[in-house]
Amino acid sequence: MKNYTYGYLLKQQGFIEIPEDSYSDRQKDMNEYIKILSEAVRKADCGWDGVRYAVMQYSDDSIEKYMVLWVEGGGERWIPITGSSKGACLSALGENLW
Repeated sequence: MKNYTYGYLLKQQGFIEIPEDSYSDRQKDMNEYIKILSEAVRKADCGWDGVRYAVMQYSDDSIEKYMVLWVEGGGERWIPITGSSKGACLSALGENLW
């Protein structure tokens, strides 16, 4: 099932993106995994140029994690990461490519 939002909507709601150098070890690990998936997305020739990992913070203790599909020159689709497994991320990414 498709489930995505847009970065500008998150920012309008007060979310700010956490820089990579502030990621926890678990977030760094997921970031590396998403980079691997990004290469697969690019090679799939599916209309997207890649996917990146983003951690958004709303308050000191409230964060949300996303995979961000992107197209060169603009256009993004922010897919929430609701589970902790890499397989769940792969599944959610596949459901939101089209």
